[in-house]
Parts: sequence; structure tokens; C-alpha cells
Amino acid sequence: MDLLGILRTGYPPQAVDVPRLLEHISFADADISALNSQILERRAHIAQIMEEITVLSAQGELRARQVLPYRSVFAPVRRLPMEILTEIFVHCLPDPSAFGYPEARRTLMHVCSSWRELVCSTPRLWSTILVNGPNDAEASLEHMNACLARSGTHPLNIFVTHL
Repeated sequence: MDLLGILRTGYPPQAVDVPRLLEHISFADADISALNSQILERRAHIAQIMEEITVLSAQGELRARQVLPYRSVFAPVRRLPMEILTEIFVHCLPDPSAFGYPEARRTLMHVCSSWRELVCSTPRLWSTILVNGPNDAEASLEHMNACLARSGTHPLNIFVTHL
């Protein structure tokens, strides 16, 4: 049997060639079926591995979050003298006339208790007072009193907006 010759003629195979052609097709179909079974097994194995990877990733992320406080103990910022940290804080604040000045100071206070203590005890950080006008009188008055108390004898800069 010459398969190429049969394919070139365009005619059906002769009766003598049919059993061998069918046998070849049968063997190929069996091979294809076996390969498809192996593919399904491998896909199931891959799905199982992907589930394991998902679980391991979640465990790794949890462990990373758990160790974060321990790592923060060795942060270089902890070795800075308070005087230098104070200067950094002073230079971190935006221009007093810019939006967000009080929020920037509040953000520094919320990092940790030692930063809160440092911010609260640094008069230069409180000597700029923003008064937002009559619409926010109660909050402005409360804020102004806090600034006055914390600024001590440091010269004041007062900005009034929206009168």
C-alpha cells in the first residue's frame, strides 16, 4: 500500500488496501485517545498545583504581613536623632497657603506614638495657623486653640481664608 499514491489519484482505495488503512486509522485513534487522556491527567495535575500555589501564596502574604512589624524595628529612620527628624518634619509640610497643610501634620502624627509625641512637642510645627472663615468656626477655633497651646513662644503665622 502506497498512501501517497492513493492520495494523489483522487480515487477511493482498492479493496486490498482498505484493511491496512483502517488498521492504521485505528492505531492512530488509539494513540490520540491515550494522548488526550494524558493531557486531561496533566491538566488536572496542573489545576491541583495551581490550587496549592494559591494556598502557598496566601500563606506567604500572611507571613510577610506578620513579620512586617519586626522588620520595622530595624528601619533606618529609627536611628535618626530627634533633632534631625524634627527638621525633616518641618520641611515635609507643604506651603501653609497650600491645601492640605493640617492634614500633612496629622499624617505625621498617625505614624506611631513617638512621632505623635515629637510632632506635638515641636512648636515650629504648630506656629502656622489656618483659619477657614465663619463656615468652619468651631473646628477652626478648636484647631487654633490646639495650635496656640502647642506653638508655645514660637512666632505665629496666621492665614485666614474664606471670610
